[in-house]
Amino acid sequence: MRETLRLVLVLGLVGMISGGVLGLFYDYTMPMVQARQVQEVMEKGLKGVIPEAATFRVAESKGKEKPEGIAEVYEGLDNNGKVLGVAFEAGAQGFGGPIGLVIGLDPATQQLLGVKVMSHAETPGLGAKVQEEGFLQQFRGKPILDPFVVKQDVDGVTGATVSSTAVSSSVGREARKVLQYLGQEVAALPEVTVPAQPSTRETGAEPAEVNLVELARVVLLGADNCRVKELEIEGVPGFTQGDRVCEVRGEKGDLLGLVLVVTGNGFGGPLRVAIGIDAGMSAITGIRLLEHQETPGLGARVAEEEFRGQFTGKHINDSFSVGQDLDGITGATVSSKAVSELVREKSRAAVEYFRGRPGSN
Repeated sequence: MRETLRLVLVLGLVGMISGGVLGLFYDYTMPMVQARQVQEVMEKGLKGVIPEAATFRVAESKGKEKPEGIAEVYEGLDNNGKVLGVAFEAGAQGFGGPIGLVIGLDPATQQLLGVKVMSHAETPGLGAKVQEEGFLQQFRGKPILDPFVVKQDVDGVTGATVSSTAVSSSVGREARKVLQYLGQEVAALPEVTVPAQPSTRETGAEPAEVNLVELARVVLLGADNCRVKELEIEGVPGFTQGDRVCEVRGEKGDLLGLVLVVTGNGFGGPLRVAIGIDAGMSAITGIRLLEHQETPGLGARVAEEEFRGQFTGKHINDSFSVGQDLDGITGATVSSKAVSELVREKSRAAVEYFRGRPGSN
């Protein structure tokens, strides 16, 4: 009995000592591991987009709040201390999961210096090609006021529209946010317009009909020359009266995707939103607010590019949760959530319906 007790005490003491040693070793080595990780980002990431930089330092914020999702912004300096540009880490939601990016830009010219993919979970041989120089080189020298739209001003990776769109839209959006954070004046993006819709708040009338072909060109990739066929959705779960789902095909009959015109309720009244879904039925290609009654200067900002641009490239199965994977409008949480939930629910309903139709592809 005494031998057993002695053995238990010895083993317990050995375990305590071993645990303490491991804990001390972890505490000792962890700072070195973290420093090595930072050094790797500095060398492979930051220097990957500003290769001429000799050193990097944290950029001053000019009193602005750091954009969500941006850990730090660095200035790249040459050997004489001259600022060559700024670089920062950002993320995008690809087809297979998060894509880690490092983006370099020149605040003076408001042009990109380069883009580097640091991590991804995209499909080998397809979406994984977004990390290759053939895709990324097109961003060098690109003005941040370009649309950053695949098949419009960005050449996507063949067979990987979602991955290409995710990277492209994130690069443009995050670069604009960082310049504003640094105190730069950033002009509004040029808008592709659709026919103006009167507000029922002002007229008391139903909104005018939209041109579906023109709308497809706005919210769907590669729909410059297309044919639009409205599908029968009466009685289909997830849709209400007035909702429309349209199949969009190219000149040769190839499927380009879906365009939805759907309705919901915002803070101030009815919302009417156009949604584009890619041919793979997996991602949003763009949205537009066609009609709303949200508060000017607050909820009405859901119609602006800064908010709705976040939806481009989002996977259908994302949460679309404000504060989680979408940035809401400050002071207009209800309006932000209303649009987000409307896009999520109607898009999923449309994809489920379309996939279940015989001969839909």
